[in-house]
Parts: sequence; structure tokens; C-alpha cells
Amino acid sequence: MNKESVLDSVLELVSFYDILTYDLKEEINRLADDLDKCAADNPNVEVIHSGSGFEGLSLPHVEQRGWWNTDADHMLVRTDVEILDCKAVVSVSEPSVSTDIAENVVPKTVYMHDGVHSGYVFLASKRLKITGENLDARAAPEYCLKNKEFIKSCKSMIPLSKTLMMALVEEDTLCICGPSYSLPYTGGLNMLHRDFVYSLKCKFWPSQAAEWRTRERLHSWPSSEMISNIVAHGCHIVPVGSHITDNLRDFEWRLSFSVAEMLLIQTLTKDQKLTYSILKALIKSEMKLREITVFSSYHLKTALLWFLELKGQALCQKDSCTLGQNILELLEFLTDFYSKETMPNYFVRTNNMIDHRSSKEILAVCNVLKEMKINFTQSLCQYIEGNQALPVFFDQSLTQICAENPKKLMQVCKYNFLLMALAGFLKSQKLNEDKQSYSKVCHLLKQSVVLHTTLRECCEVAHLENISVGSITAEFILSIVEGFLATDKLKVTENSAVVLAVFNVFLATHPSNLCNIGIPQNTREFYEYLANPEFKETLFWAARQHEKYCDAIYDFVVQHWKDGPHFISKDLEAQRVMKLLMVCLGKPTKQAAAVTGSMAQLDVSDKRFLIMRVLASYLLHVHLESAYVVFQAAGYLMGKSVLSEILNVINGTPDKQTKLFALELILSKDELKVHLPKEEVDKLIQQKQELVPSTHFIS
Repeated sequence: MNKESVLDSVLELVSFYDILTYDLKEEINRLADDLDKCAADNPNVEVIHSGSGFEGLSLPHVEQRGWWNTDADHMLVRTDVEILDCKAVVSVSEPSVSTDIAENVVPKTVYMHDGVHSGYVFLASKRLKITGENLDARAAPEYCLKNKEFIKSCKSMIPLSKTLMMALVEEDTLCICGPSYSLPYTGGLNMLHRDFVYSLKCKFWPSQAAEWRTRERLHSWPSSEMISNIVAHGCHIVPVGSHITDNLRDFEWRLSFSVAEMLLIQTLTKDQKLTYSILKALIKSEMKLREITVFSSYHLKTALLWFLELKGQALCQKDSCTLGQNILELLEFLTDFYSKETMPNYFVRTNNMIDHRSSKEILAVCNVLKEMKINFTQSLCQYIEGNQALPVFFDQSLTQICAENPKKLMQVCKYNFLLMALAGFLKSQKLNEDKQSYSKVCHLLKQSVVLHTTLRECCEVAHLENISVGSITAEFILSIVEGFLATDKLKVTENSAVVLAVFNVFLATHPSNLCNIGIPQNTREFYEYLANPEFKETLFWAARQHEKYCDAIYDFVVQHWKDGPHFISKDLEAQRVMKLLMVCLGKPTKQAAAVTGSMAQLDVSDKRFLIMRVLASYLLHVHLESAYVVFQAAGYLMGKSVLSEILNVINGTPDKQTKLFALELILSKDELKVHLPKEEVDKLIQQKQELVPSTHFIS
């Protein structure tokens, strides 16, 4: 296979985050709504939500503790301060000179003057005759608004601690970076790095950006209508000075075009956003490894906007160009900016955003970007391993396989496509999505088939090329996996890696009566949800295939785990589940240790008993004997008897059907009843009889 095909296959792996993080956007919007409600009490405050999380320019990545991470920016705009253009014609109704600045009080009207550095301004209480670098540093405090004083005044006017997600945070402990307060928020498996920026609204288009409004555009991007719309919105002023200004830095403010950027980003296609997101994630990862701080994601966004203007919307629009080629083209365009030691702001061309950096620092960035282009697939594999979650991984690292055996790398991609498709399908079942959501699943299945036929140079699965939405079931996906395993002749540990990945996908997606899914408990719909055959098929397929291909690993665990558990069951399917659990609990391989019920690389070694309890509760509805085995596993992990684990369910669940099945399980096992006094057994029988009429509607 050629390098381009290998790169495009590895790029497909990145899309797994989209399957796993379906609630991340929901979380971002929830936080935005909360902030809007808090600001609604103040008529002089407007909230604008921006940043990669809101713009769709983010590739969520996994933090070390297993959270999915992305960014969300919130601009808190004070609307009670009017900004006037000092270059405009003097109006008869213009306000008189104020002395509020000297008293450290934000005036109601200020004049905007050019700052020392291009892209920055001063805000003064009067029209100043001398501005820019000629402004007298001794006169500045008398007439110019100090950026830090503005931030202080805003803290009482817009107290962030009133927001729901920050109620327990002392504002004095927030991390201040430039004009913003930074705070990480964690919820579920999601982590959001939130920046809160105080700002002022400038209703007119600043003269420093006049060139953007009128410059010639060969490809008509953005359109004249879009330009007019952006100009009509004006811009914002944020309280931070430039890097090269010294004694006047405290009085400089930066021009912010966040709203304009959002309007432009909204015109981009999904592929264009993905091109940017992947490249940004990779560059940030590479720079972090080398401890280089020159690169900023805003530099890449700037390069993207320049690219679209200078070359039109050609990025990701040519049928002949792949995602990989588009990423490399944007990478080269960005590198060219750094090579010339200039990063011109898209709206204020004269603002070179890296002019405060040394040639040596900028050269270091150029060298990394050039190295990335040469070894891009290698960099991508390294990024995926460190920042993304893959369902299937073999004994060698992805980076090592990429360097030594491209054909093996494609095999890893093939199995991951299948497991990604399975995860997407099961997730859609859990959320009761319509079949239109299967399009990504279809795509992944077709990609896996293409890779399989290419690697084996045959057409033995050509009939699978006509995969359609209506044909997709868990059984269908797993039949493809089984066919590939039969022909690929993998090592035992590799077979185990694939099968254990299926089991892990099941654990991460299977229904549970312990989760709030929006369906009322003790209803037919609720129990149909729990008994969905797609999930049951996935679990028992994993148990069957692991016994078929990997029984040697189970034998190894039994032989070496001398003080390990001894689960009992006479049922064949339950025995297979037992073997699977023994391998996962014994952790003889790194793949077995990765079976955590989460595909986000969580360390749940101290919470495996919870996974077993949830699984046992689920299995009560689909296979009683397997539930018995899992209850034994939970009891072993907790150092308790299996009887006490089942009684916990009976005494703790409000779900009648779950309680009924747990009662049936105890009453069907003489080895359990023998540990109970006769009156307790009679009591359980009475409970069962009382429950049967209320659950008769379940077949």
C-alpha cells in the first residue's frame, strides 16, 4: 500500500472520539446555558460563547485520568461603556471630559486610540493629541483606562462564582492568563478547559482593520455580503497589552474579532473543520513533547483563514484530494508563515503576532513542522496512542508497528474500524437513534472490507461491499469480525485483543437498570430496552470466540492464579462467560487489563466490583446462569459471599422485574438456600409471589 493510503486509514481512527463523546457537546451547551442564566440578571452584561468547543474546531482528547478534554471560551461583555472613535468627526453632543479614570472607576464613555503595537488600542477619557508610542507614560494614568483595573471592576459586576459549575470555586484561586480566567470543569467522562474573558463592545469597525474590509480577494472569500455583515457587528476590546510594549502595557487593550471569526467558521464544511482540528491537535502534541511554547492554536486558525482567502475554499473541496493531503497542504501553508518570521493577524495585517519571538524560537517551530510533514503518519500514530482511545491494540505500539510494518498497521486499522462500527451501532441502539445515524457505521464497515481485500489481495468478501443501513445488526458486524479472524491467522494474544475489545465495547454500551435513560422503570418499554438482543449477542459472541481462539490464555490464568476465584456453573454459556471474566480479572495481558467498561483509558482497578455489579444486574434480564457467575465475581472482588451480593439487589433496587429475577436466582440454587434460615427462604418465596402479578406483562 502507498503512503497516502496508509495515512488516510490511520486518520480514520481519529473519528472514534465522535462515537465515544456523544454527550460532550451536550455538556458544553449546558454550561453555556448556565452562564447565560447567571448573566441575565444584569442588563449591562452580554455573553458570547466562542472557542473551539463551540465552533466545532476541537478534537477532544483523553487526559491522563481518562477524561475527554476540549476547550470552551466565554466572553463576558460589558455593554454599559460606550466606545467612541477618536478619529471620527467631533460631534456637538459629544460628552465632556471625565476624570473618572484617575479615580480607578470605569467611565461610561471612552475614546479609542491606536496603541503602541498594531492590533492594540488605548481607551482614554478624552481625545488625546498624542497616542501610540509617543504617548507619555506619565500622562497615561491620568486619562487612559488600565486593563487590570477594568478586570477588577468586572469581578463584582459579573461574579463567575454564581455559575452552577463554579459555585464551590473561590474566584481568587482562578488561574489568570492574559485577559482571561481559566478553570477546568469535569463532568462524567468530560473535562472542559474554560476561559472567561471580560471585554467591551466596539460598535464600529476599527480603522486598524480598514484594510481587511477593502482588500482585493481573488476568490471572493469571504463574500461581500459576509464582509458587510461582519463589519456591521463591529468588534470587541479585551483588557491585555502587547508583548513588546513595556511601560504602557498596562494601558493597552487588544482588538478582538471573535464574533467575526465565528461567522467565518460557520461557513466551513465538516471536512474543513476536521482538517483544522486534526492538524491543531497534532501540532500541539508535538510542541508539548518538545516544550516549545511559540505555537498557538490561534496561529493555525489565522493561517486557515488566510488560506481560505488566498486560495478560495479549495481546502477539502477537490474530489481528488484526500483528508491527509488537505492536512499536509494546510501544514505547509502554516510552515511558510513561520519560515518568514511573520504571522499577520487576519483582520489587522500589520499586526505580526510573533514579532516578540526570537529567530531561534521561531526556527525551532519551523523545524518541528517540517519534521512532522516528513513523518506525518508516524506523528499521527504517536498522537493517537497518547491522546485518543482505540478499542483494539496489539502487543506492539501503534508507533512501532507504523515504523516497522505498514501492512500490520493496516490490519490494526481494519479491526479497529470493525470495533468502532460495533460501538457506533450499539450506542445508537442504547440511545434509540434512527437508522440514519448508521451512515458512519456503514462507512467504517466498508473501509474494513476494503482493507481486508487489499491486504489479502483477494475478493473473498466482495459480497460485503454492498453493505446497507438496513442490513446492519450486531450479528452481521460480528460475522465480519469472525470471518477476518478465521482467515488472518493472528497470534493468540492478537485474537484475544480483538475479542476482548468486543467485550469491552459491550461493557461500555450495554443497557442497565441502574442508569437514567429517560424511560420509566417497571414498564414494557423499559424491559424491552434491557433485553435488547443486540447486546446479548455481542456478549455471548465474545465469550464463544475467546474460548475458541484463546483458551490457552484462560488455562494460563488458572494455572498461575493459585489464590484466584473458583466460579461454578453447569450452564455452557455461563461457563464461557466465566472464562472471559477470569481472563479479565487475572489480567495476563495488557489487553485484558484494558477491559474496564470504558473505552477512554480509565484506570478502574479499584472499581471493577462496580462493573461486575452492573453487569450482573443486566444479565438477570437476559441470562440467569451468567448473572450467577458475575455475582460470584462481584462477591470475590468485594470479599463477600455471592448470596450477599444478590440480596443487595433484592433489597436495593426499585425495579420489580430485576428484584423478581434475583429472587428466582436464589430460590433456584440449593447451595445458596442452605445458608439461609427456613423463615428467610419462606420470606423470599412470599416476595416472589407478590411480585409475579405486577410483572405479568413481561413475557
